[in-house]
Amino acid sequence: MVGLAGADAVGPDAVLNVAGTGDLARTVPTIIVATSVKLVPQQVFAALGDGGFETVQLSVFAGVVLDGALLTPAETGRRAAALALPA
Repeated sequence: MVGLAGADAVGPDAVLNVAGTGDLARTVPTIIVATSVKLVPQQVFAALGDGGFETVQLSVFAGVVLDGALLTPAETGRRAAALALPA
């Protein structure tokens, strides 16, 4: 069995998604499926979230499918960290 989850945002170290995503990822190997539009730098990620959402460490996930390419959580985090905020 494998779990699939989307993402509301993917930061350098964590994923923001609906509450319960972390439980899924800790129960079965879970893959995040998203587009690169969901990647955000840490400054943006820190300002996101509200009731009904949770932050889950990227390292909990088995992998991330980003724009159709399978990446490791570490590579996904590096891509988010490399994003610059607009001037």
